[in-house]
Amino acid sequence: MLLAAGWNGMRSHQMPRAPLVLKEFSKNPDKLLVVIDPRRSETAEIADIHLAIRPGTDALLTRAMIAIILREGWQNQEYIEQHVRGFANIAAWFADFDAQAAIRVCELDYGQIREICRLFATRKSCLHSDLGVYMNRHSTATSYLHLILLAICGRMCVPGGNIIPGHVMPLGAHTDERDPRTWRTVTTGFPALMGVFPPNVMPEEILSDHPQRLRAVLCSQSNPLRSYADTTAYEKAFSRLDLLVTYEIAMTETAALSHYVLPTTSGYESWDGTFFPWTYPEVYFQMRQPILEPEGERLEESQIYTLLADRLGLIPPIPQSLKEAAKGDRLTFAMELMQYGATEPRALPNMPYVLAKTLGEQLGSANLAALWGMLQIAPQPFRKMAQAAGFSQGH
Repeated sequence: MLLAAGWNGMRSHQMPRAPLVLKEFSKNPDKLLVVIDPRRSETAEIADIHLAIRPGTDALLTRAMIAIILREGWQNQEYIEQHVRGFANIAAWFADFDAQAAIRVCELDYGQIREICRLFATRKSCLHSDLGVYMNRHSTATSYLHLILLAICGRMCVPGGNIIPGHVMPLGAHTDERDPRTWRTVTTGFPALMGVFPPNVMPEEILSDHPQRLRAVLCSQSNPLRSYADTTAYEKAFSRLDLLVTYEIAMTETAALSHYVLPTTSGYESWDGTFFPWTYPEVYFQMRQPILEPEGERLEESQIYTLLADRLGLIPPIPQSLKEAAKGDRLTFAMELMQYGATEPRALPNMPYVLAKTLGEQLGSANLAALWGMLQIAPQPFRKMAQAAGFSQGH
């Protein structure tokens, strides 16, 4: 059983061969595809069951599902005793919870949800959520409740359940909200989550009367006016900005509202890759090479960021010796880069820009230069893997 919450895998993929896998899954009489989505998406179209949930009530539904499973005794008690810690501290959240009333608020049928809970708890099952949850209301609470649901059903790190995929590089930076050095938004007081601030607080941060309110936004190939919750709030907030800049290849709704639109290259015109391949147990990564020359003034987004950083004075002076070393072999360049980093305190915090202005200019791609830099700080086992793939030292 596959439970898809706010995920339209037929279009957004996120796993190898997603449309083919989902079609095969939905046609298999021994398997069950359940989609939770207010909209009848392409994935909902092929699902065995489509739960057209009331928008924004995902957390409420998940809490109700946990309460039903615990009340009916369908939880995997052996798994909980062996692998779960601290559940007794939160069990009261679900003990007297009125699941029927909650499901009515979600505008769903209680009998159908109860049966889905039984199937999810008793079959080999997994859950995949996506932007429909992450960009929605109460997204953090929903994600936390999803983990509790998986834990009580014994579906984490087991065959057929949810696994922890590998990545070439971490998708976000570690940020500890308990650390006073972690900056919080000035109006709503939100800390960063994995180095990123929740987008749904942005309208409040812009529309606030706080003297340090958010006044300028750079949109890097994103369309907040359509991607995030409460379009009306975003339209009102973005119209109040002193500066709105969008890097984009298409004239999106956000680009149309922007003061400046900077043209970017498409995936056909730039070195590019994805850092969330969701592969297991191996880690796969592919840097796609361009097959077309960019037209007009299009640049990679990383090149645009480098130009802005240079004009803002964020990039430290780069010696000519480092630029010359970038023209030679990678080992010589790496040695020169290490020496530069040891003598220039601003080099390490701004290393992506340094690489873009040295190695990137030789390779014709700041993206490709950044990947080279990431691989230099990759875990030690990567060296053996790279050698197995045919790469030799210095390349």
